[in-house]
Amino acid sequence: MRGHPLLDREVVAGLTAEVAPAEVTHHRGDLPLLLPRGDAPALDLDPGTVAREISENGCWLRVGNLQVIPAWDALLRECLVDIGEHVDARAQVFVASPGAVTPAHFDTYHNLLLQIDGTKEVSIGSFTEPRDAQREISRHFGRERENLRVLPTEVSSFVLEPGDGLYIPPYAFHWARAGDGVSLALSCNFSDRASERARLVHVCNDRLRRLGIDAAPPGRSRLRDGVKVAMLRSWRTTRELAQPVVSARRRVRQLWS
Repeated sequence: MRGHPLLDREVVAGLTAEVAPAEVTHHRGDLPLLLPRGDAPALDLDPGTVAREISENGCWLRVGNLQVIPAWDALLRECLVDIGEHVDARAQVFVASPGAVTPAHFDTYHNLLLQIDGTKEVSIGSFTEPRDAQREISRHFGRERENLRVLPTEVSSFVLEPGDGLYIPPYAFHWARAGDGVSLALSCNFSDRASERARLVHVCNDRLRRLGIDAAPPGRSRLRDGVKVAMLRSWRTTRELAQPVVSARRRVRQLWS
């Protein structure tokens, strides 16, 4: 994988102008491991400049949704060739200055992280008490969409060197710190039916909590999970059907105001 023509820092810098602006994120890398709101300060530079000067500027940069570009989609499929059926697959690259920190968080999808250049220490943690893990996951699905407020009690760390890969399951709490040089990594993300079902149950549970209902996490009951998924889809369908009516009412008010 190292030496692949797409996996080059200058190519990544050019990608920042090819994908939608929402798919490009950059900020300073001198962050704490716990950053619940994700409010990381960013330099007043365009993403391409951040990528090209990453060895000196102390930043972290992500370019996502790369699967919409045919060459990157082909690379993604090559990386996931041995993976079973998946619902959705996405590719993103991360470039980080020496020592840059990725604060503790979790993803709702499967993640195959491939280290291309430099080194990175990735830590994966779990809580001894399931209720503590559930509390942190619930915050992510709340209105504030917070990351972790507390680090897990049990932690395993892995140092990734060029050519190494690490699989991170859905809802696995993890964080990372770049090594002494610039880190370049490719992240291959994918969902399957189980991970997508769990995500929908978590979204439904958040809505139930707002109504004062304490809902069980996914996996406790397949029947209840199925009902929640159906409820969520029904809510969304109802909202989509109601949207034209709401828009029409607003237009009427504007005409008569």
